[in-house]
Amino acid sequence: SAMVALWLVSSYGGLLVATVMATYGVAAVVGDEDVLPLLCEAGSESPAYLVFAGGMSASAALFMWIVWEAFRQIHGMCTGAEQLAFNLIALVCGIAAGIALVLMATLSIRGEYRRRHNDAAKVYLFGSLLHAVFITVLSCMVKTALYLRIWRCVVTGAALACVFLMWYLRRMYVKLLRRQQPMYKNLFNGLPVSRDISDDGDLMNELEYGQMDSPVMPIASETNAHVQGEAIASEGNQELTIKRWWAGIQVLSIICLVAFVASLAM
Repeated sequence: SAMVALWLVSSYGGLLVATVMATYGVAAVVGDEDVLPLLCEAGSESPAYLVFAGGMSASAALFMWIVWEAFRQIHGMCTGAEQLAFNLIALVCGIAAGIALVLMATLSIRGEYRRRHNDAAKVYLFGSLLHAVFITVLSCMVKTALYLRIWRCVVTGAALACVFLMWYLRRMYVKLLRRQQPMYKNLFNGLPVSRDISDDGDLMNELEYGQMDSPVMPIASETNAHVQGEAIASEGNQELTIKRWWAGIQVLSIICLVAFVASLAM
């Protein structure tokens, strides 16, 4: 029998997908993005932020409800201490992921809450994945239907592959930004300075806004300005390509997680 009611799973999946589509749609209509942005970028400013924050928070509440219902159903099927422990760990990971999704949605990546937003996104992603992994393991241990075990193994494996690809693309993106990192000189005293790029990367192009107390300008000689400009343009195209792939895989990981939750209603 199904672990979770079909209407609950359908409501969660429908709301989450609708939120993602509406966020991108509103951002495309009112924003100045001409490429596929990361989801957190698309939902960083109003009115897309209102859609993103509201929809994701409601989706998180439904997700935690689903996690609890699945925990209750599996608890009655467990026959040993190991299974009970795995079920409890799955519950903790799922609830943590739901709370992190609320924080990720309401703390915009633009501005002072950027690092907290990124931390919440990591907890949501890994919490959801661990919940899926432990439920999949439990499905094999309690001998659920073969097609459900296969489904959960496939979509969980696909989600894990998406996470690995996002991690790899993020490393490439940060390395590219660091190669582009220019030297600057302070406009007030003429001393050279350098802006550091953290492992979080320049997701919102914050380097353009300045992170120093004094205004700065790039150091570049007239003789090699043209060569530098061509190099920056080339790496800028690479940066754009990486972000497009990153954003696409991010959406694909969400689809995988929704597909996993859908299996709980079967």
